This record gives sequence, structure tokens and C-alpha cells, in this order.
Amino acid sequence: MAEVQHAVEMVSTVGGRVYVVAHGESGDVPHRVSRVEVTSAGELAVTRRHGADGRGPGPAELSWPAHVSLAAGDGRVVAADCDNDRVLLLDAQLRLERIVLTKDDDDIETPRRLCYVDECGWLMVGVNFGCVDIYSIKETTTGNSTNYTSALGRDSYASRQSDAHQLWRQSL
Repeated sequence: MAEVQHAVEMVSTVGGRVYVVAHGESGDVPHRVSRVEVTSAGELAVTRRHGADGRGPGPAELSWPAHVSLAAGDGRVVAADCDNDRVLLLDAQLRLERIVLTKDDDDIETPRRLCYVDECGWLMVGVNFGCVDIYSIKETTTGNSTNYTSALGRDSYASRQSDAHQLWRQSL
């Protein structure tokens, strides 16, 4: 496994623990997000993964997955794909559900840290130069399909409004 960037505990059971691990940086190979199960006997097994054998910009590829966060308590994972300037939403099987944020569409650059707040559907993204962007990625369900909305505007904390779909940026 390439250099670990971040890990979060996904599930804790009587038989062991399950973690989601982001790994791969610079010249490391592979760049992936993996599900690692640790048994009560201390045995490790990678049971699922997202990412190719190398690194790259394709939908099944990652380039420096710097951070992960659990989304909505249903096993989905949000992953910061730092060098590709995007944030991915992976399903519980670590398959790509959708690309949540991109540099072209959302002006996001080198996402390095993530925190998903389930109660309000906010995704906080730490980016370069000490900034934190907040996006609303609430899901809405119509019939058998689920749609997500991401923030469309930008404002500073100093003049923020209570609109949950607003994007804020704050330099720390």
C-alpha cells in the first residue's frame, strides 16, 4: 500500500473494525481509497478499493487522495482528489457515485481536508492558502432517483446569509 494520507473508522463490530483509507502521494503507486478490515485477531484485509494501479485524471483514477470523510452514515465516502482538483462521492462499495466538485465547475483547487456535516448537508473543504470552502451537497429524492445540489454562489463569513445552498470561503 502506498503512503497513507488519511483514515477514518467506518464501522466497529464485535469481530473487528473497518476503516476507509486514502493512500498515495507524489511518486507513490497506487493512488487509491481502500476499505481495510481489521479482525479482532489483528489480521488486515483490503476488501474494496477505488482507484487504478497508477495515478491519473480519469473517473476510475486518483492523483493524491489527500483526505476522506464519511457521508450521511450510510457507508458513502467523500474523497479529496487533491492533484485532480476535485472531490468525489463514492458509494458504500467504493464505486464512483458522482464527482461532487471540480475546478472548472466549482472553482475548487487542491482540496486537502474534508468534513461532511450530515445534519445540514454541508461539505467543508480545506484548500490551499488556508481557505475553507463550504458547499451544500444535500440530496433530494424524486421517485427512484436521487439528486444532489452543490453551492452556486460565494460569500465571506463576514456577510454570510442563512441560505444553505450558499458557498462561503474564509481565510484562516
